[in-house]
Amino acid sequence: MSNTRRPRPERVAGSQLACWCWAFTLQSFTASPPPAVPSSISRSRSPPLSPPPLLQSPASSRRRSPASSGHSWPRHPAAQSPPHLPQSAASLPPSLPSSLAATTGRAPPPRNVLAVSFAGDGHHQSTTRRLMECVVQGIIETQHVEALEVLLQGLSGVPKERVRVHELCLKSGPNLGVVPSEVRLLCDLAQATPSWTIRHVGGAMRGAGAEQISVLVRTVVESKASKNVLHYFYTLGYKLDHEILKIGFAFRFHRGAQITVTVTSANKMPRLHATDEAVPVTPGIQLVEITAPAAADNYNDVVSAVTAFCEYLAPLLHLSKPGHSTGIVATAGAAAASLMSSGGGKTL
Repeated sequence: MSNTRRPRPERVAGSQLACWCWAFTLQSFTASPPPAVPSSISRSRSPPLSPPPLLQSPASSRRRSPASSGHSWPRHPAAQSPPHLPQSAASLPPSLPSSLAATTGRAPPPRNVLAVSFAGDGHHQSTTRRLMECVVQGIIETQHVEALEVLLQGLSGVPKERVRVHELCLKSGPNLGVVPSEVRLLCDLAQATPSWTIRHVGGAMRGAGAEQISVLVRTVVESKASKNVLHYFYTLGYKLDHEILKIGFAFRFHRGAQITVTVTSANKMPRLHATDEAVPVTPGIQLVEITAPAAADNYNDVVSAVTAFCEYLAPLLHLSKPGHSTGIVATAGAAAASLMSSGGGKTL
């Protein structure tokens, strides 16, 4: 009889499990929706998924993996298998600007493509933010944007920031489950080194209380990512739905809440990723968006602060919940002329 010890079956299973859990964690972070999800998901009320029976074995409890650190399991069947890597990068565009140049490699992206740490890591600080957001939007004629800038400068007392963001909207493919998901990749081109952000907008707050306020309260998940994030999502099975280039300016200040006012024009590209050839979609109209982060215990105060600030801008534009635009203010021309004649620029 040989004295060679054969490996125990449960140890082999535990080793394989650690590899699978790593793939599960990456897929569930990007493909599964945040806690507050669109209504089509929240109405399903399906019971939470439990780990496979293999996780209950003693061998799996002795080996720590990312999935055992409190991370939720995937919600869709596609996450039960590792993503299928493309054989080549032929599906990617032939020429990209410098911000997207790193996505054309043929090799699959590294496992740590997302610049975030998983729950229970302890060695790196997570760059993922899950928060509630209060938002209102409005439109203004381009000829009155300068007057709006003067007013915002006086109200905030801070210098404006340049905005030049390449936004790509990606939608999930059939291999990621029956429930569609949508993520937006934002590339900040205003910085010397373009940076990437993954943004997922969840469902809005509903109910009688939500209908009575003029501010939309919704959930948002944001995470910083490395420059090959576009290739990573293509590998998972997401497809590009549309892309736009936002150009304008923003003011960030504290006035009862941390408020951000962004004034941008939407620009479309005649060719894929050709940001240098972008042309305005609506040359005479620009979008004004006011956002403020909130939490479940203070969103009433944030809503009040945003509502109070919107009253200062009422002579120039109407601000309402996204999707409920009320058009252009009739008094915008007179208000803009008054602001420009007074010299503006002083802190109010």
